[in-house]
Amino acid sequence: MRCRSDHGEVPAALGRSDIDNFLNRLGYLESAGKISRYQRNGVCRGTRLVLTGIRALGLTRPGEVAAALACDFAVGLRDIPAEAE
Repeated sequence: MRCRSDHGEVPAALGRSDIDNFLNRLGYLESAGKISRYQRNGVCRGTRLVLTGIRALGLTRPGEVAAALACDFAVGLRDIPAEAE
């Protein structure tokens, strides 16, 4: 989100491409040795949990803080890399 001019603070402007950029950045950090596979999985799972929680709490309903958040702004199970062996 740091590359966006709004820094991700405008829910209506967020979309799947932002999630893809985030996940790709995590992949890069892992490949560069900055984070481990375990850390990458933890961040992916935590992000998925937060975004699911936002929806479960009804914060995407009209009038709520995340009302304009796109449905595709989510981390799916397939987005989470396999655990290291």
